[in-house]
Amino acid sequence: MSQRAKHIVACIAIILVCWIDHQLLSEGRAARHISPIVRQTGHLTILIVTMLIGYWGWKKNKMEWTKSLWLLLYISFAGVLTITGLLNWLWDIPGKGLLDVISNTRYAFCSPLIYLMIYVLTRINKA
Repeated sequence: MSQRAKHIVACIAIILVCWIDHQLLSEGRAARHISPIVRQTGHLTILIVTMLIGYWGWKKNKMEWTKSLWLLLYISFAGVLTITGLLNWLWDIPGKGLLDVISNTRYAFCSPLIYLMIYVLTRINKA
């Protein structure tokens, strides 16, 4: 499979995973009946699945930095998300404003936005 085809398949797969996350864990009817812990665990799982799809898309790219950047961004954010979730669960420390920022950032990381941004960087780098 060509690298361009892999990018297209990866973007479509990320969009599908994002849609599943949005429907089942965020805004759909089923999300209203899920406990917060199950929903947060599902969001973290979706983030990891998105990371794996993107890693597959960047794995054999000629520019090695794309794969490293992808992993660095997603592993760092997964760590921030996990630590924030634990602090919130154990001591209710982060305020609502910070939790909203983390939630909005998670939406960006569970969408094809980051993948497409790195793709644009590779196109600029080739020019």
